[in-house]
Amino acid sequence: MNYCTDAMIFKNIRKQMGSSLQYIRNLFDEYLRSREGKTYEEMLELWRLHDLEIRYPQRKVIKMDNELHTEVLKFYLNLHTFEQLIADVIADVNVNKTNIEHGEEYSAKKIIQFFDKLKKEVRFNIQEAETVLQDLTIEKPNLEENIVDYNKTVNRNTRDFLIVHKLIEEIKHVYELVELYCNNNNNNNNNSNNNNNNNNSNNNNSHSSDTNE
Repeated sequence: MNYCTDAMIFKNIRKQMGSSLQYIRNLFDEYLRSREGKTYEEMLELWRLHDLEIRYPQRKVIKMDNELHTEVLKFYLNLHTFEQLIADVIADVNVNKTNIEHGEEYSAKKIIQFFDKLKKEVRFNIQEAETVLQDLTIEKPNLEENIVDYNKTVNRNTRDFLIVHKLIEEIKHVYELVELYCNNNNNNNNNSNNNNNNNNSNNNNSHSSDTNE
């Protein structure tokens, strides 16, 4: 199956996802060193057994003939999920600002600033995903059915880390799929063009031989 029907359709979202991955990783590393005194890899090892247990009780099963199109549609929905999760974090920090600053001795303002920057990156990717869905004439799903539920018993620091970690993994997953399928499509097109050129060359040689005879 030809998964990447037109690589140009995915050009901008590929660029955005690549840019977001680098930006979020750098931003997150800086944030973790400031808040936890550890690197991303160290925190990942520390909390590798924890899980947010994200669930979508109302979301319908997404399945189309084209696997890449299915993944982009899921990506669009999952990005809206991260908007909800980030909104939960910001609301929680605003309500518990005093407890956070006394208990963790860390600025609530810095936490909100970090997640505000993250929210903007998520929105950039949503906009590009919407453009791809429009170009592919795929109807956008009902976001009212995309209500997220998750394990709210994990502590605040673990929750915040896992949200960003899962966002990084989500963008990375879709970015690699687009790279794989669209690059394969380009290679197939190039091979097809080369074969056509070779066939044309052989035909020309055949005609030339007939003329000489």
